[in-house]
Amino acid sequence: MVALSPFHLGEQAVQLKAGGPHMRDAVEQMGRRVVRDCMPEQHREFFGNQQLLYFAAQDPATGNLWASVLAGAPGFISSPNPKLLSIAGPAHVAGDPAAAGLEVGSRIGLLGLELTTRRRNRMNGTLVTPQQDGGLLIAVDQSFGNCPKYIQAREVELDPALLQHMSTQVPGVVQHGTGALGLEQAELVSAADTFFLATSSSPVGNSNSSAPYHESACQAVAQPESQLVDEGVPAFAAGLVPLPQKPAACGLDVSHRGGAPGFVVVSGDGNSLRWPGKLALQSLTPLLVTSV
Repeated sequence: MVALSPFHLGEQAVQLKAGGPHMRDAVEQMGRRVVRDCMPEQHREFFGNQQLLYFAAQDPATGNLWASVLAGAPGFISSPNPKLLSIAGPAHVAGDPAAAGLEVGSRIGLLGLELTTRRRNRMNGTLVTPQQDGGLLIAVDQSFGNCPKYIQAREVELDPALLQHMSTQVPGVVQHGTGALGLEQAELVSAADTFFLATSSSPVGNSNSSAPYHESACQAVAQPESQLVDEGVPAFAAGLVPLPQKPAACGLDVSHRGGAPGFVVVSGDGNSLRWPGKLALQSLTPLLVTSV
């Protein structure tokens, strides 16, 4: 029986483009070791100690993706068992547009980022039974760690009174726009030393679908066993055939990139952003699949 890949088709394509068949095979082997369908004890303890939890959510009505953050005292995140992550309510800031994507059945991408130690772990999952306190219960689809590269170390101290106010205040007005960044927006971006990117590897509006094998950018590809070697790792040099993916390979991701202020450069016309070096393949590949 052919083993399924933890990487969706877009990830496989970018891995090939970035380093050819040898890189693709090496990443596949590594992914099979480190991408899990449950959280190890170390990750469960890590999330439980965090004050901030970054997440990606998708508005089911518009398809808009949002990268946002949840905050609370250490312990507001817990793990009842290795397959579940619980977040105490209320689990969003009043007026946060990302809240539209926090419905039961929706996919969600999570990033735990411990800025003082430069540790980070990721967990992508599906929202399940709602909590009575307005919190979230998330079933693990994928759990894996990330290296500390590009993390800007800093101390974080949260004001409990401000947190309470943010969860109950009257929502503000969310301003939407299209086209080039204005001067104030460009200055804000240029002064930043960190940014977060939300991406989806499912078709727009389908991040809450549990069927990645429908006719979509995330459809699995069948291939004969004769083109597989080394316990299911594809013989890319023999034809560059993509490997069938696990259902959990499709969903949402939230990614982080840091650098010295000014590392993100806004083009003169305000229509594009540029930064040096690489962003993780988990960030680039959903853009290839869905352009979202």
